[in-house]
Amino acid sequence: MLIPADRAAEIVFDKLPAGRSVMAELWRPRSIEQHRLAFAFFTLLAEALNNGPGREQWTQDMVRRRLAVVTGHADLIPLPDKLARQWGSRLAVVPRSMSFSSMDADEFSRFLNDALDYVRDELAPWLVGTPQWGELAMLVGASAPEKEHGPSCLSPAKRWQDLEAGE
Repeated sequence: MLIPADRAAEIVFDKLPAGRSVMAELWRPRSIEQHRLAFAFFTLLAEALNNGPGREQWTQDMVRRRLAVVTGHADLIPLPDKLARQWGSRLAVVPRSMSFSSMDADEFSRFLNDALDYVRDELAPWLVGTPQWGELAMLVGASAPEKEHGPSCLSPAKRWQDLEAGE
């Protein structure tokens, strides 16, 4: 049985013919708490990257966009010939939107888990000496700066469930 989520959905339901087949697109709404945790993570990571050995000044949005690209949560778009020659590529990688209407709870969780894994597996060696490393290590489940992870490491899905529960 389908139950309308809000008044707008009730209006749509009222127009459906009784006893007839319909098609619906279903998605789980996202948690605002998980969304806030993600952006806190992006901010913390930007601060750590700014304290690391690189020269680029990172922002929360730069981190979000780059994590989307390196984790494959992006689209390839063909470039016009002029830009293809200028940039040396026929395709551009564009990070996907993280808006609530663009990414449901399941896709958002997959993206965050992929981002946590990327930070643990690829960025940890450059972040270990930063003041933010202790908090980042807890988030990504890193037991050491190397790529070895002991049995005490939690899976990304479990980490986000624990964070949402306030544990």
